[in-house]
Amino acid sequence: MVGVLKALVIGMGVLIVIGMGLVVYGMVRQADKLSNRGSFGEAVIPLPDGCSVAEAAPGDRGVVVIRLQGTADACRQVLVFDSLRGDLRGRILLPTE
Repeated sequence: MVGVLKALVIGMGVLIVIGMGLVVYGMVRQADKLSNRGSFGEAVIPLPDGCSVAEAAPGDRGVVVIRLQGTADACRQVLVFDSLRGDLRGRILLPTE
């Protein structure tokens, strides 16, 4: 009886060690997947004629906010750019009154 109980305790200990190893392996694999997003390559954002970038600032959730400057009315806008995918998410137009 003692031998059977000893074998069960050893077997459970081995299973716990194997299970913990699998958990650690899963965590490392998930962290590696998240850290290897890499860059999106190259993105081209068309600017209206006569406009240039006044400033760019990082925003929440991987966006970059780009403010344009220039003399034309088309330059009165803010671009919201997704830095993770390389997409232009939207434009905020600032019309004159």
